[in-house]
Parts: sequence; structure tokens; C-alpha cells
Amino acid sequence: MISGKQAHDLLPMLPAVALVLAAAPPPQRGPGPVVLALAGVLPVLVWVFGMAGGAARLDGLPVLSLTPGHLAASVAAAAAAVGLVALACRSAPVLAWALLAPGVLVAAHVGLQAPLHEHFDTARFAPFLAQNPQAGLAISGRRYQGEFGFTARLDVPVQAVAPDGVAEWAAQHPGGLIVTTRPQDLSAGAPLASVPLVGDLLWLYRVPKVTVAARRPRPATRRTAMWLRQ
Repeated sequence: MISGKQAHDLLPMLPAVALVLAAAPPPQRGPGPVVLALAGVLPVLVWVFGMAGGAARLDGLPVLSLTPGHLAASVAAAAAAVGLVALACRSAPVLAWALLAPGVLVAAHVGLQAPLHEHFDTARFAPFLAQNPQAGLAISGRRYQGEFGFTARLDVPVQAVAPDGVAEWAAQHPGGLIVTTRPQDLSAGAPLASVPLVGDLLWLYRVPKVTVAARRPRPATRRTAMWLRQ
């Protein structure tokens, strides 16, 4: 669900989880795993269908990436998770509890992957930001927390610019890229991309490069004209 999540982010919690599981009593037969599986997948389905119908939003912005095929896959994944846990409960309670967490996680991932990537994935800007970053990178109207450095593999810093300083920054960085929370008039035409990110609708612009007009030949003076005739 998180494109920038790495193994070392989760590794520190694994010893604690192992100790908790080791101290837990042996699983007994009963409907417990099925009840927990339903408690995990049903809210996900309600949220997904609410976002698809416009009744729910993500960080205050509508979700546009959900399709009928995606909804069908969400229902199928949820039904498969609950069904597998229910089958295991009949004869193998240990297996039922073992399937509970991964089954619910897979069902939630299938249901929420598209809307979460639509609103939280910084990799959509990466192909643009990775092109000639030495020309300058900036972000305006939003507190920058290093969202693009990892996904775009940036080796230059992203400069935070106040909304009233965008024009000045653009004048100093021809060919640079700037991410803003509001449309800009940088004489660059349409933005390269416009996507939601954590509650903000962001626009990405490339600052036009300054072109120096060719100097026109100076008109010949009377003395120069006489010298040429001679």
C-alpha cells in the first residue's frame, strides 16, 4: 500500500510480534477467526463502495480510479478470505488463525490499492523530477517532508518556496521543476501533471528556458556607408 515502505521499517517490530505469538494460548475451535475476518473485510468493502459511489472521500478529495471490475475483485478477495478461514475452522483451528491476518490483509490490499495509490503515491511525479534535476526543484504551498526524494532517487534538494515567491524562483531557475498547490502562470502552458497527494491537488510545472533573441544588425551609419562605397 505504501510505495516507499522498506524492509527495515518493519523489521524492528518482528521480535515483539514473535514474543506475543509465542505467549498466546493454543487456538481452540470456534467462530472467532470467522468473526474477526468479517470485522476486517466488511469495513473495507463499505469504504470502497462508498468511494466508488461518491458518498465517501479520501482526504477530502473524490476517488476517480475505482471501476466495476475493481469492485468485483474487492468482493471476490473478501469472500475468499472469509471462506478460507471458515473452512479451516472446521478441522484446523491453528490454520484458521494463521490464515486470518494474511487473508484480511490481501482483501484490504485488493480493495484499497487503487484509491490509496491515486491519493498517496509520489511515484507519479518521479519520471519528471528525475529529468535534469540540476536545473532546480521546488515545492510551493505545501510543507515538504521528503516525499519525492526516495521515489525519484533525487541527488539534489527540493527547495520550499512561499506562494508569493514562485515567480522569483522561476526567474532564477530556467528549466527547473516546481510542484504547487495552485495553478500557476509561468508561460509554460499546461502543467506536466496534476494529481492528488495527501489532501492536496498538486500541479507540476517546468519553468520555460530563457531564450535570448538574436541581435539585429545595427544600421550602417553615414560614415560607414561612405567607407563601404569607397
